[in-house]
Amino acid sequence: MKKRNERNRNAADELSPELKALLKSTRPVESLDRDDLAASVRDLERDPDHVADTRKAAFVEDVLRALDEDDIGKSELARRLGKTRQQLSCMLNEEKLNNFTIETMAEIAAVLGRHLLVRMLGPNQRVRIEPAPVMIEDVVRRIEETRATKQKAKPSKKAAPKAATAKKRK
Repeated sequence: MKKRNERNRNAADELSPELKALLKSTRPVESLDRDDLAASVRDLERDPDHVADTRKAAFVEDVLRALDEDDIGKSELARRLGKTRQQLSCMLNEEKLNNFTIETMAEIAAVLGRHLLVRMLGPNQRVRIEPAPVMIEDVVRRIEETRATKQKAKPSKKAAPKAATAKKRK
């Protein structure tokens, strides 16, 4: 507890004078403010357009995260889906969220080796999604695979000097 308080004090000391002034002039949050905010959140959770937009955005984020985790480019995903790179970019454009069908979402999940979950929950139900625990063996295996791939891609260091020497002789 002492260390956390000390870190907070140190962080507060590092704030810019402008930010300190802004925080000083900001009124505390009242319980009525919190109640109004909670009511607004409940209203948003019941708005079909908001729910659809946030779920589409979350799906796009999941796809981009999967691409990053598996080191797959968008061109490769497009190839696997039988689409052009431009079509895929349009689909994954977070600014203009497309109207994904469940079939399209399932297809994308399948080609990425992921599972798609679409559920309707009761009024008092919530889902908590946590990442699966990472096994150290999996991490080590991925590092070794990456190293092996990089070594295969690198040109041989012995071959490069010979080619340079041959050019100098001419």
